[in-house]
Amino acid sequence: MKRLLTKNDYVFSIINKGVSAITGFIVAALINRYLGPSLKGEYAYLMNVVNIAAIIGNLGIYQSYPKSYKDRILEVKNKYVSLVLSQFVVYTVLAAILGIISGSWLYTIAFLIVPSQVTANQLSMIVMVEQIRFRQYVQILTLIFKTIITLVVALTCPTSLVIVLIIILFINILQSLLYLWKLRARCSIKLLTRDFISYTIKFGIYAAVADLLLIFNYKADVLMLKYYVDYYQIGLYSVGAGIAECIWLIPDAFKEVLFSRTSRGNPISEINLTIKINLFVSIVLIIIMFIFGKEVLLIYSGREYLGALSVTRIILLGVPAMSLFKVTNPLYLANGKQKLYCYILLVSVIANIIMNLIAIPLFGINGAALASVVAFSVCGIAFYGFYVKEYGIKWYEPLILKPKDLKIVIDSFKRS
Repeated sequence: MKRLLTKNDYVFSIINKGVSAITGFIVAALINRYLGPSLKGEYAYLMNVVNIAAIIGNLGIYQSYPKSYKDRILEVKNKYVSLVLSQFVVYTVLAAILGIISGSWLYTIAFLIVPSQVTANQLSMIVMVEQIRFRQYVQILTLIFKTIITLVVALTCPTSLVIVLIIILFINILQSLLYLWKLRARCSIKLLTRDFISYTIKFGIYAAVADLLLIFNYKADVLMLKYYVDYYQIGLYSVGAGIAECIWLIPDAFKEVLFSRTSRGNPISEINLTIKINLFVSIVLIIIMFIFGKEVLLIYSGREYLGALSVTRIILLGVPAMSLFKVTNPLYLANGKQKLYCYILLVSVIANIIMNLIAIPLFGINGAALASVVAFSVCGIAFYGFYVKEYGIKWYEPLILKPKDLKIVIDSFKRS
């Protein structure tokens, strides 16, 4: 058993995401009760804005690392870490200036989260390729630590959105320091040659736009709800979306391993098998949520949020399609097909925005959930369609989990 847990990347990644799901569930439950629906809605809206700013700020640089590693660029790790740290210094100075100008502690901390998140995300991608197991250890450690801190705050501190943001800032910084310690990169401004910067920017433009489109695909609903409903309703909606994101951790577990594997080749058989597993598990969890959704909401956020039940059930219908996207997209990025990646996401975002404009005025937060399901379906089906066409796979083969697939999984675990 010990050998299985330490040698099989997929098993360890699933364990990592299991811990993420449990600790994330606990942290969200604490924050939901600590802030209440209205402040939770403001928190959800503010963090969406912060996430968008962080995506714009990272310039898509970290997305090019798997391909650079695959192409064996000289001193690739040192160059990327040097660039990431240079970004951090510039962005932190800018964030501090904006914070002083704002005259608000809330906005100052929010501004500072942006460079810390940019750095943590970019270093995380580098470590995912270089030392995936260490990245998973760091995630488990920091998630447990975040859970403990949040519990202490919820039990001892008066309600404050600033305190919640400070926790996020601290965790980002802690993750970055641990990643830097493990990478032990030789950083130098001399490594940032014109050719290297030109390459990362050229690749990063599409990747940054794709990341921006991706977050709009996930979060356009919350941003657009701001113009139709109050923070209380946004708080209810964010809880329903949060439960769906917990289920997304399953395909994320496989996606992280596949990012590492696709940096070294095209593991089509592994991708097909992970699609089958993800669809099966996602559907089972969705059925459980439809049956016991009320009980889960009571545990997750309390009686104040029971109005989120219909939103939760609707938005969960888009999870299977999103699992198709999450499992197949590492192959697109590792093979330098960021343009196609970007175009598909653009179509999905446009569908999302149009559906939100139609559905939110008619059905409120339930309409936003319906728009998300449509956008997720467009995104997942499109990525899957190009995947089976590109690699000559019969469209139905990766969709049904068969007994022989389970045998492959079991045998794989036994060999680990």
